[in-house]
Amino acid sequence: MTRFYDRSFFLARLISYSIIFFLLVASYVLPDHYLCEESVEKCFACGTRTGIMRLLCLDIIGAINANPLSILIAVCAMLALSDCLVALLVKLKNVARVR
Repeated sequence: MTRFYDRSFFLARLISYSIIFFLLVASYVLPDHYLCEESVEKCFACGTRTGIMRLLCLDIIGAINANPLSILIAVCAMLALSDCLVALLVKLKNVARVR
């Protein structure tokens, strides 16, 4: 792998994770009202916010009951966070090696 590829791939991951993080934070902070709240039919994402909040309180059964999708979102978030940490550690190791 070339150094340019490593840098561009690192930046692409960082940008994509930043966009996803911004959208998740915006969905929790902004007081949005969705169409599924006003209708009888529920969408696939109903209960996701409650599910993630219950996961943060370590209530796994409550999170699954709220929306099973919240488990998948939490696993993907943990993988993205671990990927960022590994990439950062590799980058710091490379910087220390250059000095």
